[in-house]
Amino acid sequence: MHLFTGVLVAALAVGAQQSEARTEPAMTVKLRYNDAGRSVKVARGQPVRIALPAALGSGFRWVARPRDTYKLTAPIRVETDPATSRLDATIVRLVFTRAGPATVELACVPDGGGGGGASDVLKYRFVVS
Repeated sequence: MHLFTGVLVAALAVGAQQSEARTEPAMTVKLRYNDAGRSVKVARGQPVRIALPAALGSGFRWVARPRDTYKLTAPIRVETDPATSRLDATIVRLVFTRAGPATVELACVPDGGGGGGASDVLKYRFVVS
């Protein structure tokens, strides 16, 4: 029994040292549809999450217009909205790759590329340090 207790204490000590050695990720900047147009300060590499209305069943989907100032960190997809706990948000996750002013343009376009213009275009403005 003492051997088991000693092994358990040693394992817990190693786990605690490893968790202390990890750095916490930067705070995620969380934005919504209504935040489009305002200027947001972020650090280069800081996670950004934008929650947009889901376009389920509408024949449209959200896309990010490519820019060299940021990269998507996950596919744009409909997920459970962290704020409402319902499957009703299109989530865009990204990080900025360089400092300076940046704009993320998101458009709600016809699904399947059937032509036609975007039904909605949002511009999120950032100052990246």
